[in-house]
Amino acid sequence: MEPQKQKLNIPTGWAVKWNEFYDIDPLDISNTKSKELSIFLQEDMLWIEKQEYNIDLGWYGGENMNDEGVGFQLHLFRGNSWNKCELLEKYRSKGKEDVVEILNAMIASVDNGSYDQVVGYKIDEDDLSNANSMTDHEVYSAKK
Repeated sequence: MEPQKQKLNIPTGWAVKWNEFYDIDPLDISNTKSKELSIFLQEDMLWIEKQEYNIDLGWYGGENMNDEGVGFQLHLFRGNSWNKCELLEKYRSKGKEDVVEILNAMIASVDNGSYDQVVGYKIDEDDLSNANSMTDHEVYSAKK
């Protein structure tokens, strides 16, 4: 049986730019073939945007679940490009349900204007004086 896409409640106003996020929990010890094809080999899983806000979900680090660096990474950023933006949130988890919960919270926070006045971590790969990168933080919140 083919894996199904993860059910998501994405409100009106958000555009789904890319969706390869499947309803497969990487912590489930069964379903190894589906996990390899649908998670472990997918760095780009989900990209949604609303105006200047983007949420990006990927799987990083391969399949060794004992490795601390392996798992989902969820980024909320403001800007038109991953390479020139403000990082507002970065979340990491190995658990799919955790990621879905945080994804929904990020969407709600953008929708209610919680980030409108928040200054994020500025990334500009075209500006040689700005060496900031998405990889500078394991987790991040501009609200804290």
